[in-house]
Amino acid sequence: MDNQLVTPELNLSANELEDYFSSISDSFDNTWAAKQRRDYVGYLLSIPVFLTLFSVLPAIPIILTSIIQTQYSNLHIVLAGWAMPLQNFVFWWVVCIVLSVPLAVLAFRIDTARSKRALKERLGPASMRFALCYAIVKELDRFTKNGLQWHAERAHEYWTQLQPMTLKLLDGLGSGGGRSALNPSYFAYSNTYSGGTAVLTKKDIFTNTDAGDFLIPSLFPEIYYLQREYTWFKLEPTTSKIINALSTVPWKITTRMRDRKDVSSVASSLLHFASFLYTFIPVISGTDRHSGSELAAIGEHYLLQFADSLEGLSFYKPEPQPLEGKEKAGSKLAIVFVWFDELFMHESPVVKFFVWWVLAQAIVIFGLVVAHHYIDNLKMDSTLVTLIIATPLVVSAAALAGPFHKR
Repeated sequence: MDNQLVTPELNLSANELEDYFSSISDSFDNTWAAKQRRDYVGYLLSIPVFLTLFSVLPAIPIILTSIIQTQYSNLHIVLAGWAMPLQNFVFWWVVCIVLSVPLAVLAFRIDTARSKRALKERLGPASMRFALCYAIVKELDRFTKNGLQWHAERAHEYWTQLQPMTLKLLDGLGSGGGRSALNPSYFAYSNTYSGGTAVLTKKDIFTNTDAGDFLIPSLFPEIYYLQREYTWFKLEPTTSKIINALSTVPWKITTRMRDRKDVSSVASSLLHFASFLYTFIPVISGTDRHSGSELAAIGEHYLLQFADSLEGLSFYKPEPQPLEGKEKAGSKLAIVFVWFDELFMHESPVVKFFVWWVLAQAIVIFGLVVAHHYIDNLKMDSTLVTLIIATPLVVSAAALAGPFHKR
C-alpha cells in the first residue's frame, strides 16, 4: 500500500458528504423501504417451485390418481392411437412434472427480470454502502443529542445491513458471497501480540492468552495463516493496521452499537469509514471534482483514520444474555437452515448441481415408496425407470439454470 501522505486540500469537506447524501436521500429511503417490504409477488412466484417439488415427490400425482380411481373407473385418454387409462399413476406423474417444471423455470425467469428492474430503480451497492454508513452517523448523532431510543434502533438496523455489504466489498472484486468475520477459520491476536495465529473454536473468542492478550476473529484468515507458516510473508505497517482494525469491528463497533455504548466514539469512527466508502461511488470518480488518483489517496487516508480511531477503542464484551429453551432451539434451527441455504445456492455449479440431484433423487425414491404403498397395481417398467433416472437430472438442471440467488 502506498504510504504517501494526503495533502490537506485532498481531504473531503463535510459539506461534500452532506450534499451527496441529501441528493440521494429519497432514493435511499425508497431502497431501504423496498428491502423491508414483504415481496408478495415473490411468494406467488415460489408456488410453481412447490408444485414441482410435490409433483416429483410425488404427492400431487398420488392424490390425482386416488381421486380418479375412486370417482372415475373407466376413463381413458387416446394419445397417438394409444389408449392411456387415467387411473395410471405414471401418467399423472409425467403430466405433473412436464407441466410444473416449465412453470418453475418461467417463474425463475420472471424473478430474474424483476430483480434486474429493481436494480435500475434503486441505489447501486456503492451508493447504498455510503448512504447506510452516513445515515448511521446521523442517527447516532441525533440519539446523542435527544436521547430518543428509536434513533439508536434505526442505526443498528442500518448497521446489520451494512456489514454484509462491506464484507462483499472486501471479498476480492465483490464477486463472491462475502467473508464472514463471525465464522473465521483462524483467529488473530490483537495488536498487543504479534505471535501469529491460533486455531480456535467460537467459544474461545473471548478467551485470554497466557500473556493476557485478547483473541479476535480474523477477517482475512489466509493472511494470518501465511504469516504463521512463512516468516518471509510480511505486511507493511499500514496494511497490517487496516487488516487488524477491520477484524476488530465486530468487537469494537457492533457490540457497542447493540448496547448503545460510546455512541459518540462509534459515530466518529464511522464518519471516517463513510468517507472511505464515498470514494468507491462510480459517479464521484466521473466528475471534475476529484480525479481517480485523488480518490484513491483520499480513500486510503480515511481508511487509515478509521483504523486509528478503532485502535483508540477498547474491546467491548456485551453482557451475556442466555437464550431460553425455545429461543435456543430456534437459534440452532436457524443455523441449520442457513447451512442448507448456502449449499443449495452454492457458487460452484458442480456443487449446486450435485446437491440438488441428491435431494431430487431422495425425493423420487421416497415418492415411489409412498406410491407403491397406496397404489396396488403400480409395477416397475421402463417408463418408471426412465422417470427415476431423468427426473433428478431435469430438476438439477432447472435449479442450475434458475436464478437461485441471495437477495
